[in-house]
Amino acid sequence: MSSADVDVVVPVHTAERPIGRAVASVLRGTTSRVRLLVVCHEIDPAIVAHALAQIGLAGDDRITLLPYHDGLRSPAGPFNRGLAAVESPFFAELGSDDTLAHGALDAWLALARARDAEIVIPSMAWPRAVATPPVRPRHRALLDPVADRLAYRTSTVGLISRRLRERARATEGLRTGEDIAPSLRLWFSGARIAQGDRSAPYVVHTDGDDRATAGNSIADALAFVPSVVGDQDLRALGARERAAIAAKLLRVHVFGAITAHTGEWNAEDRVTVSAAARQVCTFGDAVGALSIADRRMLALALRPQTADRDLEHAAATRRRRLHPATLLPARAAAWRRPDGAGRIDAAFALALTRTH
Repeated sequence: MSSADVDVVVPVHTAERPIGRAVASVLRGTTSRVRLLVVCHEIDPAIVAHALAQIGLAGDDRITLLPYHDGLRSPAGPFNRGLAAVESPFFAELGSDDTLAHGALDAWLALARARDAEIVIPSMAWPRAVATPPVRPRHRALLDPVADRLAYRTSTVGLISRRLRERARATEGLRTGEDIAPSLRLWFSGARIAQGDRSAPYVVHTDGDDRATAGNSIADALAFVPSVVGDQDLRALGARERAAIAAKLLRVHVFGAITAHTGEWNAEDRVTVSAAARQVCTFGDAVGALSIADRRMLALALRPQTADRDLEHAAATRRRRLHPATLLPARAAAWRRPDGAGRIDAAFALALTRTH
């Protein structure tokens, strides 16, 4: 059993990743007892050791290098390898491109102890990004997964109790979206969840040489859907919780995949979109949260035979953020939902003002 307070899992995929910067941000910015589990994914651990030696961390006994080979271009396997080695009361994940702000890990641990929380969701410093989740404006000691719209935080980044380790396991076999099901399992686990302060962020850098999930097709982008709608823990949730999850999946992932598509559509892609939308709507009441524009787009997405230009026009219409059709709900009952059209737009607008 580790004597550390927290284990930090750091998967690294190529020699070009700035692994030294990531590791140094933890070891030189934390006073708590910490252990780093650096998972060397398809890379010789000697190369990683050399990179760490260049910044004066050769032989540091707080660092464990874990070799891992699966032949896959996916971050899921190496993260799960690190997770399996976790022994401390808490664990955290750190991308090899990213860093922790000075003192961030100490602040997260202090907050977890003060609130008796099993999860701390930190602020993320990310250029041009809107803060997620768009929580309620009044500060509360603990977060509610539906009222604070936690489904919109698609990341297991943060401080997590070792008790929840199995829920955090990434979905293997996916090129992208491997963290969607585990993040939902965590937020809707019933665990006590605290929100980290903006002064102690996880810092996302955009200067990485490459990404394990680059160049994904629509099939890749939506391949995660069965991992959510078929998950036993998530299927066992109440209707209110499943509705919140379904609305997020539809808006962000299904509609997002349509919007991101470029070039001509093929029949297979249209069937993929239709099937994903149908599965999500069967899982939970996504429709009850949608705007007028969203509802129109869903109707078109569900029919693979709809003309491509009509689907693309609907996608363009829902991006007109101040248009009444994007703000007004298709159903009046949406006003009662924290994620209902209009309400969630206001929440994200407020989150944006807090970010800048």
